[in-house]
Amino acid sequence: MGTETTFTVAGGTAPYSFRMPAGEGSIVADTGVYTAPASPGMDIVEGADSLGRTSVAVVTVEHDTTSPRYVAVGVGGLVVYSVDDLATWIRGDSGTGSFLEKVIEDGGRFVAVGEDGIVSVSTDNGAGWTDVGSESVLVDLNGIVRAP
Repeated sequence: MGTETTFTVAGGTAPYSFRMPAGEGSIVADTGVYTAPASPGMDIVEGADSLGRTSVAVVTVEHDTTSPRYVAVGVGGLVVYSVDDLATWIRGDSGTGSFLEKVIEDGGRFVAVGEDGIVSVSTDNGAGWTDVGSESVLVDLNGIVRAP
């Protein structure tokens, strides 16, 4: 996300042009320099030669799971994270509709707790979450700490 790459056209008749009929990224029409959007999704890039013949590429933009980030949780299972020092926020997939009260970082993973005893873990820096089985806890959890 936010990464640049250059599309090229092979064959056809120069000059070539580029456009994006769908998606949230951007492309420079005369150079083919594509910039991925901040949010995951799918972009379509079209290249055309001077005779109007086209070729289409589908670009899948995935969550960046390697960058340092901030993670916040909230009502209805809301999880958001920032990979650009809090400038923008991306919605993650908590896998729950329960109110998440607290989140901590624990050696490369995040752990969130909340309503109805929910305990969820993210091993991809907050993009996706897995319920780790809290069926035995029937009360709301509003705190978590990791012992040294």
